[in-house]
Amino acid sequence: MKKLVVLLLIVVSYISCKTPDVSSEISNIKFSDETELIAYVDSIFQTSKLPGLSYTVLDENGIIFNRSFGYSDISANKKFTDETVLNIASISKTIIAVALMKAVDEGYVTLDEDINTYLPFKVSNPNHPNEKITLRQLSTHTSSILDTEVYAKAYYIYDAHKLKESDFGADFAENFKLLKDNDLIDDAEFLENVLSADGQWYDNNIFSFQAPGIESNYSNIGASLAAFVIECASKTKYEDYTAQKIFQPLGMTSTTWKIDNKTKANFAQRYYDLKTPVPPYYLITKADGGLYTSVNDFSKFMQEMIKGEQGKGTVLSDEGFETMFSVQL
Repeated sequence: MKKLVVLLLIVVSYISCKTPDVSSEISNIKFSDETELIAYVDSIFQTSKLPGLSYTVLDENGIIFNRSFGYSDISANKKFTDETVLNIASISKTIIAVALMKAVDEGYVTLDEDINTYLPFKVSNPNHPNEKITLRQLSTHTSSILDTEVYAKAYYIYDAHKLKESDFGADFAENFKLLKDNDLIDDAEFLENVLSADGQWYDNNIFSFQAPGIESNYSNIGASLAAFVIECASKTKYEDYTAQKIFQPLGMTSTTWKIDNKTKANFAQRYYDLKTPVPPYYLITKADGGLYTSVNDFSKFMQEMIKGEQGKGTVLSDEGFETMFSVQL
């Protein structure tokens, strides 16, 4: 097997909070050949409680090989394949990075401008009202915006009124109890409710005592706000902007922010455990964790990232790729 940088994309049909960190375990191991890698991942799947798994090894020239295991729908006896569509949770944030640099390329935004230049409502840390928050800070999780309990309002469960807590295991029943009364609203309304001083759910605790740019705190809300800034500045819905600038140019035909009739047939059932399907839900903030794609489709994205790092990418300028891959902190 030729010497290469092995990139593994491992996707499982589990709800994100229960997915074991298989990828980080593999990334610390070197394999002498393809057979050794296959045997290792096979053993992980056989000893796991995952319903389905697919992984791909690729380089800048394309997919070297792919293997899939298990089922995308246990009750329907439906096999998990590299075309299976599923939610990739926080890996969705990689799209924000590319969309942000595309917006910079196109002159819609600059990384160090006050985000209030672009927003229809004001966002300011009340502990540091004279300090601006920038896109660079949002993208590096140093904006001082925190995830608090209010983030739970970003999850909308379809037909929640038809379900009851006793339909699920004890742990998930608690989650269902927390989420079942959430309303389906637009991400813009959610962000304004949370971050604007006049917002319905505004609380000073959403902001750190540290000033923007000082401390790194992982923030789903901050990431979603970065995507919304792109939307406001470009005057294009984030879903449309990413489709036009990233997915379509790369031929990612099964990648979407919302399951539709086209992708529904290949959609993987989500499970809390092997006996308990997760009820259909939608992430209102979407950009931070709501992307649906397949291993095959996302491999096209990762191949473009490899090319971009080598100065051969097409979706961004060379300067855009260089900035995106530069260490920021």
